[in-house]
Amino acid sequence: MLEDWVFGEPTTKGYDASKVEGKRTDENIKYCEQCDCCWELDKYLSKQGNNISLKRNIYHYYEDFPTYGKKREICPRCK
Repeated sequence: MLEDWVFGEPTTKGYDASKVEGKRTDENIKYCEQCDCCWELDKYLSKQGNNISLKRNIYHYYEDFPTYGKKREICPRCK
């Protein structure tokens, strides 16, 4: 191990965030079958400023987004 450090070789493998990002995306983004688009609740913007006092949720909608592996749920715009 000391020899690896001395000779400049990596001692640990790096963290690959791209593998985790896909799983997080599949959990948060949902697909609406009525309007044929994907959507997600923006938790960060929903907790900012007047959005809390007005009890307003901020949603993002994606028209051209892969639907494979997404949960089927009716979006708030179609409800």
